[in-house]
Amino acid sequence: MPEDDAIVATQPLGIWDVATGKKREEFAEFDNNGVPFAVAASRDGQFVALGSLVKQNTSGAVCSTIHIFDLLAGKEVRSVTLKDMVFGMKIDASTQLWLTGTRKIYLWDFSVSEKPTPAQVYNYLSFTDPIRHINTPNWEFGTIYGLDVRVEKLDSGNWGVFACWDRVARLGMSDGGVSYFPELPHDGPVYDAVLNDEGALAATASHDGTARVFDVATRQEIGRVIHGAAVTAVRFLPGTSDVVSVGVDDTVRISSVN
Repeated sequence: MPEDDAIVATQPLGIWDVATGKKREEFAEFDNNGVPFAVAASRDGQFVALGSLVKQNTSGAVCSTIHIFDLLAGKEVRSVTLKDMVFGMKIDASTQLWLTGTRKIYLWDFSVSEKPTPAQVYNYLSFTDPIRHINTPNWEFGTIYGLDVRVEKLDSGNWGVFACWDRVARLGMSDGGVSYFPELPHDGPVYDAVLNDEGALAATASHDGTARVFDVATRQEIGRVIHGAAVTAVRFLPGTSDVVSVGVDDTVRISSVN
């Protein structure tokens, strides 16, 4: 959410006031020939990113088109097409867009490049490319879904968490600038993963019908919320260790983790 009192949604892309339920703004006119699948907003409320799945007419392959909107200017300012299915998006504190796809994590500094092309998607060699993908050699298969990142800890510490199809969430951790990805286990595909404000706890949502909370330092599970069916999203309440989880059993649960 760009603000604590607003929600960003797709179909069409718009911003709604939480208190009144009324639409504040809508971007009805932009070139989007795909199915909106993911959305992210910068914390200062200036930028919104929209990801759409697009089927290429020539090859039949599914790609993703990423649109960047400047809410202050009231228009779309950037776009890029990736030859991957993008499912998760996050705009970090330095206004870089993180994207998750099939076995890959992408990072686009959209303030540097007006319109990067697929040819500008490089293997992760430095932090200078307009779009780069971070190699994940130990991830054997599957899609990466939700994510959360702390860009200020990229060189040292726990800088992120990623929800993965292969029944784990993976922490993004660095030691001397070298990243590694310890696993947080589930019994089914993991659809969402977030860190709390301090980055000390990670919460995950899974097809196995549970939302789980892990201590990042020890990687031990310290809490579990049981739904009657798959859990698709989870969030920490700001400033607390309490979690909100959403399941396809038509329930929203608020749970305390001590």
